[in-house]
Amino acid sequence: MKLRKSVLIIVLAVSTLVLLTTITQAHTPSALDLQYDFATKTLDVTVTHDVADPSSHYIEEINIWVDDVLNQTRQYSSQSSNNQHQDSFTVPTVIGDVIKVQAICNIAGSVTDDIVVVDPSIPEYGIIAPIIFFLIAGSLLGWIMHKKHTKKD
Repeated sequence: MKLRKSVLIIVLAVSTLVLLTTITQAHTPSALDLQYDFATKTLDVTVTHDVADPSSHYIEEINIWVDDVLNQTRQYSSQSSNNQHQDSFTVPTVIGDVIKVQAICNIAGSVTDDIVVVDPSIPEYGIIAPIIFFLIAGSLLGWIMHKKHTKKD
């Protein structure tokens, strides 16, 4: 009976060590880089995921939502390289849509990020630059007018 308990304890200890070793070797995906081309409706996804063997530890699935509605899911059986996984998707959108992407590891963890679809014809500074310009120009004009009126007096 004592022999059975000893064998059981040893088996449990070895199983625990194997499980812990597997978990510590499983790196979760750490980042997403999302690039969207509005003209071609193409979403380029790069997942940062460092692995030793991309055929046994890899990004297993990428899910894409547009405005909280599942748009598409793609399954994988390996990863592009040892440090990242890349893929491109056709994602029809309109300006203002939110594209959310989730990449799931086949062993442990996932990473999620999102981007907002913007009008590519409007520079990133958008409406702020003209507002600042008119505020500065208006202030300068007001100062000049004030100086002219104070010289006459």
